[in-house]
Amino acid sequence: MRTETPTLFHVQVKLGDYYNYEFKDRRDSYYSLRISDVDESIVSISVFLPKDSPIAQQVFETIKDGKNHPATLEIAFVNGGYDQSNCVLITMCSA
Repeated sequence: MRTETPTLFHVQVKLGDYYNYEFKDRRDSYYSLRISDVDESIVSISVFLPKDSPIAQQVFETIKDGKNHPATLEIAFVNGGYDQSNCVLITMCSA
């Protein structure tokens, strides 16, 4: 079920390189990240974090090594976004 209401998840997160749908031309303004469940048994999905977000630098410094890191993220589908997109936006993070 798609929801634009931010929802909290405990995940593994690492730096990504996928930009598509609402984010296809936004490499300069968003970090692309990949998340998976904590035991990595589910296929990962792309999430995006605005580079000007207050938490962006802290998150980037943690994940820039390319490895998975545990985190609690609040994520939501983009308000009014493309219906077929499975890309979500990070609205809050605590690593």
